[in-house]
Amino acid sequence: MRSPNIVTLLLFLAVVVNGRQIASHHLATKHGNDIRDNMLTQKRISTMLLGHNHMLLRHSPMLLRHNPMLLGHKRLERGIFQSTTGPYHQYRPPLLLASSECAAIDKCSCTMDLTINRPKIDCKSQKLQEIPKFKLLNTVYFAIDLQWNLIKSVPNNSFANLKVNRIDLLENKIQNIDIDAFKGVEELLEELLISGNDLLSIPFSSIIKLRYLRRLALKHFTQQTPVGLNYLSFFPRLEALEFSDINKLQVNVSASDGVLPKLQHLELRNVYIQEIPLASLQFLTSLRTLYIRHNDIPTLLGRSFERLTNLRDLDLSYNNINLINRDCFLQVSRSLNKLNLGTNSFTSSSLEALSSQQWPNLETLILSYNNGLRTMPGSVFQNMPILRYLYMTGVGITTVSGSLLYGLQSLTSLDLSYNNIETIQDNSFAAVGESFELKLDNQFHFESGSKALTVSPNSFSGSQEKIYFLNLDNTPLAVSQFWNTLKTLTTIKEVLLQKTGLTDIPELAFENNKDLNKLDIRENSIKSLKLKTFKGLEDSLSEIDISVNNLDTLSECIFQNFTKLQVINLRANPLHCDCRLVWLHQHLNKEVNFDNIYREEVMCASPAHLANKVLYQVPLNDLKCENLTPVSCSETGKPTTASPTTIGPVDNQLKLSIPNTSPNSITVYWSVRSMSGITGYKLEYFVPSDVHQTNEVNIHRDVTLHVIHKLRSGTFYTVCVTGEVNQAENAKLRDCRTIKTEDDANKSSGQNGNIDNDELGKSRQIMIGAIIASVAIIVLIAVGVCAVIKYRYKAKRMTELLALTSPVRQQPHVCGSREDMANFPYPAQNDYTEINPAQLAHYLAGSRSPRNLQRQFGFESLQDDSPYNTMNSCQRMRFRRKNPYENDDEEYVAETETQEESDEETPQIDEGVCFSNSEEILFKTDLAERHSAPSRLDGKSDRNSRPLPATPAEQGKTVPAKDKRRSNTMQQKKGKKKRNEKTNENISTVSKDNQN
Repeated sequence: MRSPNIVTLLLFLAVVVNGRQIASHHLATKHGNDIRDNMLTQKRISTMLLGHNHMLLRHSPMLLRHNPMLLGHKRLERGIFQSTTGPYHQYRPPLLLASSECAAIDKCSCTMDLTINRPKIDCKSQKLQEIPKFKLLNTVYFAIDLQWNLIKSVPNNSFANLKVNRIDLLENKIQNIDIDAFKGVEELLEELLISGNDLLSIPFSSIIKLRYLRRLALKHFTQQTPVGLNYLSFFPRLEALEFSDINKLQVNVSASDGVLPKLQHLELRNVYIQEIPLASLQFLTSLRTLYIRHNDIPTLLGRSFERLTNLRDLDLSYNNINLINRDCFLQVSRSLNKLNLGTNSFTSSSLEALSSQQWPNLETLILSYNNGLRTMPGSVFQNMPILRYLYMTGVGITTVSGSLLYGLQSLTSLDLSYNNIETIQDNSFAAVGESFELKLDNQFHFESGSKALTVSPNSFSGSQEKIYFLNLDNTPLAVSQFWNTLKTLTTIKEVLLQKTGLTDIPELAFENNKDLNKLDIRENSIKSLKLKTFKGLEDSLSEIDISVNNLDTLSECIFQNFTKLQVINLRANPLHCDCRLVWLHQHLNKEVNFDNIYREEVMCASPAHLANKVLYQVPLNDLKCENLTPVSCSETGKPTTASPTTIGPVDNQLKLSIPNTSPNSITVYWSVRSMSGITGYKLEYFVPSDVHQTNEVNIHRDVTLHVIHKLRSGTFYTVCVTGEVNQAENAKLRDCRTIKTEDDANKSSGQNGNIDNDELGKSRQIMIGAIIASVAIIVLIAVGVCAVIKYRYKAKRMTELLALTSPVRQQPHVCGSREDMANFPYPAQNDYTEINPAQLAHYLAGSRSPRNLQRQFGFESLQDDSPYNTMNSCQRMRFRRKNPYENDDEEYVAETETQEESDEETPQIDEGVCFSNSEEILFKTDLAERHSAPSRLDGKSDRNSRPLPATPAEQGKTVPAKDKRRSNTMQQKKGKKKRNEKTNENISTVSKDNQN
């Protein structure tokens, strides 16, 4: 049994050491059919279909972003044909293999595709004029790429020594393909992509032996005879068939009848057909994608795709279609997920084919570049409940009406770029989905004039909190209403305003856009940015592009406290590099926080000795200022370098600084170079927007510090200090600063927001004191309530105790009828329950509880006050003798011989449970067996047992010698049982007498 395990282990180690080569060769030679059936899945087909297009996605994201047609089409392809190499952003570069592991010899390299973990042979663009030679290896390669070479012939046995699943011979202009060109790879080849020279006929005779093909792509061939059953029947496993650039492709009516049962993808691209081959398509019921593109098909007939019930993706773009029958999409509309009708010649009447059918599964619709759709009928999309992507690029519409998007409650993306839209009516986007992107870029692109897009706040009524992306690039805007409209979009995250004609951005333009993280305002004519232009974006903005404008400087205070800002693109601005850009110089040198592409393009335009130099490479010592003094940023008082706001002449002999600000005060400090001739100072402060309301304070000549109080929080103030000199001096000293008081985050509506820090601290202390006092009062109340409860409990127990220990005890209420119980006397109270009053007083002085008192003196009150006692409603009071040898749940009632004799005549009532002793027997017959001590069960003597103490009634009583035995619980129970039997007999006798 061990030898098979050892063999299996060695085989597993061999596979691990040698990779997939041994396993692949073993499977390919021994189980060839199985590997062919399982290796190529639907995802593999997508890799083949996309071909080199995924490289465009991977390396040209900016091209895709500005080409909506290409992006929309790529979204369609990615929807069904998911590439095994993954999305373009997950691309992993291949790993180059050693020459010993490569079967190709000439000008080719072998790489390991890490995404799919399989080796490939790369011979692309090597100017090969013939098929390279191959050496025999055990490796099964995923593909050999021979694209873009100069190969003209494929002779016999070209791939005889190669083990490969895919051969790509596109873009080679092949003139000849021999019959046995693919001999040796028939068992493994699953994909063949080949192109001719536009004159060679489709080489069916050379490929009919490739019976295991799953994908066949033929490009740049001609077809002299129609494609019929005699060709397609040789490929029963085919899943993807593509004809591209075929001169006059002809297909027989029954070309696909009974063949190609697994075909899922069919593409007829530029094959010069003038009508869709409906007679052949009706047999391809397994089709999921059908691309008929770049042909000349003027009309779509009714019921064109009726039998294609599994079709998911239909592409009819670039066909010059101008008429669609109303029933063209009958039946197929219920299964389609994506429909591409772009770049045709539709008119508004053609859209009836869309509105007349039901589209329960349609998610993407492309109508772009149909110039005849200048006016869109209302409710054309009303039967598309889950449509998410709608592309209407370049259709020529001029107005977006409120009924255009009716019924599109799931719409998340709308592309209206390259149109002539001047007006967007009110509530136009109210019906869209919760997360919505809108593209209105490049309006009036194909027209000349001074038109502008007018967007009013009511245009987005009902969708203000849905739009997260807005693209207005290259669209002239009516600025008067745009900024007010932007404030209504409270959930916007990205705004693109490139080349929109902006000359200025007002203050607080983005104060309501708290989620905005990317802003693009490049290629405009903005000359300056105000300090509060981007206020409100401190916690969200991460990237801003203000390149290609007219900015000569940029204050650090504009982006003060921006916690997420990473990229500031200032490319192609005429920057004046001085001390005001020191902060930007430092920011550009933080490579972690800045894109190197933008950093290299931030250059100086002036002064002359720094012109055309990259800012971050300029030495800091060269960033100097003349006639500029440091000021403080408006928000935090952090010093920076900027041009001060001055009123009147500036004399460098007096320097003004503001070391501290608060919400309601500004501390002003000044110094003078010489005190000669100075008689005093005059301090002025005012709001810049209201110069006429100027406050003046005269200050002694020896004072150089003053605190201005009673100011408004969050307000800009201009502060000036003027040195007054005597007539002998000609100089007049003056300096000014503009500063903003801090925002008061703890404003109180009752005090209009003017609370000093000291007053705020006092308020906090009062609040904390009130909280502590409240907690103390609650604790005291709780303690008092507990004390009262405890006192009442003790008083209740003490009252009960005194009642129990009193010499005369009142007879309790007896359950049952008074007439029935009148003849049942209550037993007399026993003497041994009395308590010494001195002991009771001493016990109570020690703060002992009445319950412990009862336990110590040998009795217990069993008064049941529980409201849940449903067995009996009368109050129970019993005496329980303190006996250390009996269990707690065994009852003993001390009765004299006189009482026993009375019991024999009259039945007794057990007050503990409120029914007669005869009834109690039914419930407590086994108490002796369950609770009595084991040493007393058989009545025999035990060396460890002790005699029970005698009761007061038994003291002094002479007991006969034959009755001298120890008293135990079992004997008591036996005696009680005999008494109960006598009681039952008496009860039965009384009952008979009553009946008589």
